[in-house]
Amino acid sequence: MSLNFTLDLKLEQKLVMTQEMQLAVKVLQLPNNELKEYIEDELLENPVLELDSGYEDRLDKVIQIYSDFNDDYFIDYSEDEEDEKITPFYFLSNKRSLYDCLKEQLGYIPLTKRDRKIAEYIIDNLDQNGYLNMHELSIANKFKVSLDIVKNIISIIQDFEPSGVCARNLKECLKIQLKNKGIYDSLYEKLIDNELENIANKAYTFISQKYSVSEDKLLRYIEVIKSLDPKPGCRLGDDTVRYVVPDVYIEVVDGEYFVRVNEDNLPILKINKHYKNILRNKNSEEYKYIKAKIEAAYWLIKSIEQRRETIKKVAETIVKHQIEFLNMITL
Repeated sequence: MSLNFTLDLKLEQKLVMTQEMQLAVKVLQLPNNELKEYIEDELLENPVLELDSGYEDRLDKVIQIYSDFNDDYFIDYSEDEEDEKITPFYFLSNKRSLYDCLKEQLGYIPLTKRDRKIAEYIIDNLDQNGYLNMHELSIANKFKVSLDIVKNIISIIQDFEPSGVCARNLKECLKIQLKNKGIYDSLYEKLIDNELENIANKAYTFISQKYSVSEDKLLRYIEVIKSLDPKPGCRLGDDTVRYVVPDVYIEVVDGEYFVRVNEDNLPILKINKHYKNILRNKNSEEYKYIKAKIEAAYWLIKSIEQRRETIKKVAETIVKHQIEFLNMITL
């Protein structure tokens, strides 16, 4: 038996989607309103990103969701009714309200008839964000029971899904979610009780020195806090009216058509110089973490710019081939 070895050359073309390409494609597919929400989420998730000067006055203060409880500052985390992705919350939001969902879970809890009635009353008085704005004492007086009984029933409801529901304020809402995850500790407690405003202002060096923790560890804790849902009730039964925001405008000037990409409500991003300086010291604990965050920020900024250029070129090509139609509708 003889063995023969041959060497064959084969030319083959493959398209490899890098993470940067995937991000560019994702950003390109997002309409204006969804892109704005995506950028706001990235501002919360990536500490090296910040708003460019001149935009702060126009952008909703997204980082202020961790300030005092105020509906005007909350981001809507509910599922988009027009989103084609099918998730469990898609069916819940169309078929069951927050109150139906909570009362269904209540049905599995062994309670006395009186306590069940109190629990249903509490659920019915939650606002659309899932918060309880009634004082426990008023509930206790209404049903002529002790304050401890009311507090116990509230704690039972706080174990329900969506996590964070039935909180009295934002701080309690965040703490409930951390406790349900099983990761709540003294540092989380200090950050939520005392440092939400400093977190919103990205005063990370001040906070790390105050509690004698490394900035790397602090940033990990802050990332978890920012991933929590400040409006858990909005996951179910959102009736918000959604408006269509155009991606481009076609304007007529002296009989000629010009394409203008709509960037009126989109944030202008830049990378914080403080974190760029950290990269000079490759031996620091934060180097790898900050380097990854800066790279992510750079590709996001570049993808947004590529999206603008691509949309403009596509729209200009459409206009070029639809001159007769545009002339007809502008008469």
